[in-house]
Amino acid sequence: MSANIHHRWQRYWLPMGATLNLDADGFLPDPECRFGRHYNPGARQRRGAPQSPAVGQATSSAR
Repeated sequence: MSANIHHRWQRYWLPMGATLNLDADGFLPDPECRFGRHYNPGARQRRGAPQSPAVGQATSSAR
């Protein structure tokens, strides 16, 4: 199994101060689906590479 696995998951962000609402299992309801968009109306799809690590995103110092 390769250690260089990259998942192409959709990533979303919320404005600073917005409340993050998760479903009963702790997952983010799909902000783009008919019902999921009402859980987090401020959620927007993140496009492109992040300029800095997001909350909960690890960084690597390996060179």
